Amino acid sequence: MEPQDFDALSSNRSKRTTSHTRRRNGSHRRKKRKKFPIGCLLIIIIFLVAIVSLGTFVIIHFSPTKEKANLNNYFNVSNKNEIAITANNQVLKTKGKLFDGKIYIPIDTIVSDINNRFYYDETEQILLYTLPDEQIQVGLNTKDYMVSLSRQSSNYIITRKEGNTLYVALDFIKQYSNITYSVYNNPNRVVILNGSSKVSLGTIKKDAPVRVLGGIKSPILTTLKKDAKVVILHNETNWSKVSTSNGFVGYIKKSQYTSNGDGYFTSNKNFKKPVFEHNLLDKKVNLVWDNVTNTTANNNLVFRLRGAKGINVIAPTWLSLANTSGGVTSIASKSYVNTAHQKGLKVWPTLRDFDGGIKSNPETYNTLKLTSNRKKIISTVVSECTSIGADGINLDFEMVGEKGAAPYIQFIRELSVSCKDNNLVLSVDNYVPKEYNAHYNRKEQGNYADYVVIMGYDEYFAGSTQAGPVSSYGYVKDGIEATLKDVDNSQVISGVAFFSRLWEEKNGSVSSKALSMEDSEKTISTNGGTLSWDDAKKLNYASWEKNGATYKIWLEDSKSIEYKVKLVDKYNLAGGASWSLGQGSDKAWDVISKYLN
Repeated sequence: MEPQDFDALSSNRSKRTTSHTRRRNGSHRRKKRKKFPIGCLLIIIIFLVAIVSLGTFVIIHFSPTKEKANLNNYFNVSNKNEIAITANNQVLKTKGKLFDGKIYIPIDTIVSDINNRFYYDETEQILLYTLPDEQIQVGLNTKDYMVSLSRQSSNYIITRKEGNTLYVALDFIKQYSNITYSVYNNPNRVVILNGSSKVSLGTIKKDAPVRVLGGIKSPILTTLKKDAKVVILHNETNWSKVSTSNGFVGYIKKSQYTSNGDGYFTSNKNFKKPVFEHNLLDKKVNLVWDNVTNTTANNNLVFRLRGAKGINVIAPTWLSLANTSGGVTSIASKSYVNTAHQKGLKVWPTLRDFDGGIKSNPETYNTLKLTSNRKKIISTVVSECTSIGADGINLDFEMVGEKGAAPYIQFIRELSVSCKDNNLVLSVDNYVPKEYNAHYNRKEQGNYADYVVIMGYDEYFAGSTQAGPVSSYGYVKDGIEATLKDVDNSQVISGVAFFSRLWEEKNGSVSSKALSMEDSEKTISTNGGTLSWDDAKKLNYASWEKNGATYKIWLEDSKSIEYKVKLVDKYNLAGGASWSLGQGSDKAWDVISKYLN
């Protein structure tokens, strides 16, 4: 072998080495490009997890829950002898009872939610229901009951008492109420529908869940089938509160039903709606109260009638409650009635719960709450009136508090039946309607009484802490309009006052005294008062200073009376009334005669 040049050899080796190195390095670079950075991979994984989590959250958050509500908790039924009550499209807090397969409802629930004409005398343990001309009476734990004087019987026990609660069989309630009912179990519940109440109805478009609250996450109470009917109770933005036929009150989407407008449930086919007929005069009533305080005054009727024009009814204040035991004080006079009849006047003696033995609201309540007391009072008063030939009874109870409202209305119901039996006209006096006297229940009075009288005065009364008119025009007008919301105009009598109050303001105190029309005008003249017309109140007004005191008077005169009596025609009322005989001027009587004949 020929020797090779060292430099050339080295050069060749160098080239081979370089080529090999390049191949190795190139291979290495290709391997690095195939690797994915770990940091990027982690970011992608986190992103995918976030997407999945967000999707899961969205699905969970916006998907309706299928959770079922605990119905035992919803209806709060704790044992097999209890039964939940849905009435007036509300799930009630009170529960009924099951006895021998019959449903019984607590008396308070009956009165508040089913039929408020039922009355329970807790002391004498008597259940009462008054029809227009009959009285239903039931004792405890009995199948028997009285319809006026006729004994009747059912095939079940009508009333049961458990603890302090009276329960009445629902079937007995149904006899006298326009209701139907359905019974369901799991849990036990009864759904009572009132056929007399107008409601907003809807029809389900397709199967729809009813939820406890308005929202897709609220538990489901029940699922309604297509074409099911619901009562629409309240509308919100996307949800409606509804009552279902099987006793649930909950929420459905507004898009899930079609509104059918207002309507009624099917009526109780066996229910006969009470027909209230009224014993009305064939002309406008022009009544005047005669404030008789003793028997001697009965002999002076002819004298007191001088100047009175156009009246056709007189109501002497003869009768008052004597005590809380049902006693009645009477100064009734047959000769007075004969004289009035000779003058062409009907006589409606007034029975009052004041100016006698009763001094407070609690005493009136304690008197009327007992059935035996009410019967005693009615028997006495009707006997007094019929024995002297009177034509009616005028009821003026002014000490009825909220607690005494139910016994008072029951008294009117019972008295009305007795008046019908004896052909006596029943009229009931009332304050001008205000929120604080709403418990007098003028609507129910109008059902049972023949006339409802508005005492359109005492706007500012003897105990008022500031001076003001006895009876402004607006006060009377508002009273009429409020009464007409509850009572038919053919039964409403609007009363006006013949007296004014002279107010004295001195050293920060206010007092007053009542004056007749004649005495009011004399007092103003004597003290140099100048009358100015108050067009808002439709009254003449005067004031003056004397002995360090300020005196004020809003005068009832023929001008003020005319504005108020005109309202009888404006509202086509049954007539008018005046308090009281002997206080009105000749001019005032001319005005009354003009408009009330």
